[in-house]
Amino acid sequence: RLWKLLRKIRPQIVHTRNFGTVDCALVVRLAGGAKLIHSEHGWDMHDIKGANRRYLLLRRWMSLIACKCLSVSRHIRNWQREEVGIAPHKLVQIYNGVDHERFKPADRREHEHEHFVIGFVGRLEEVKNLPSLVRAVAHLGATTDTGIGLQVRLVGSGSMESVLRSEIVDAGLEKCVILDGPRSDIPQVMREFDVFVLPSFNEGISNTILEAMASGLPVIAADVGGNSELVEHEVNGLLYPGGDEMALAAMILRYADDEPLRHRHGQAARQRVEKDFTLEKMVASYANLYTSVHSAA
Repeated sequence: RLWKLLRKIRPQIVHTRNFGTVDCALVVRLAGGAKLIHSEHGWDMHDIKGANRRYLLLRRWMSLIACKCLSVSRHIRNWQREEVGIAPHKLVQIYNGVDHERFKPADRREHEHEHFVIGFVGRLEEVKNLPSLVRAVAHLGATTDTGIGLQVRLVGSGSMESVLRSEIVDAGLEKCVILDGPRSDIPQVMREFDVFVLPSFNEGISNTILEAMASGLPVIAADVGGNSELVEHEVNGLLYPGGDEMALAAMILRYADDEPLRHRHGQAARQRVEKDFTLEKMVASYANLYTSVHSAA
């Protein structure tokens, strides 16, 4: 079907994304006339570290057909060069952008709530390592030393939902950790958080970190993948060694006890988005890439 479609519409460029499209490279070549760009945006749940030898070989084969191989972070670009073995002249890196008009900081009235709210938005899948967040909160107990009620909201759905529910019940945190399920009003949800947390095993460039930053939230993130390219430690958030639940608990407590710090880091996060991660900047970069590929001999 793809071959027939390409023969019908005759595109000048075909842009494929992630490992699931690796078989499209040969179809694009057989259909003729189009130049191929392939991009990697993150990590397959069955290959969290990007180390599967067969997958690496298939990606390397695809790179022989592609004109350019795109990544959304320096971390992924380095992996493409060093582990996949893609020729450096084919590599391009473009950061994702976020709609900073849609995602914006809460005003004072929106932010009046009785709890200190830690938020997560995303897929409830193994790669996100959410049980470690539940265990970190269990280390703290249901309240912080300041007496502010602690609430954790996990927004999204996925295969780990039942595991998380069991972890929450086993830790006695049913009133503290809430599985919100999928929501269609994420900009509003972000404005109800005090801090955003992402404890993943690995990340490319997290769109939800960008959305949290645009919403003026400080971010606590595991120092894995491309997270450190967004979160500047002690500037717009805090980074901790991936999997270190005690370090995560300590950082949650630090933000809970220090509202001025939350405010400074949240402001810095918003400013960083406005400077480096706008949709306009991302779109211009893609337009330049497509133009250069199209005009190349």
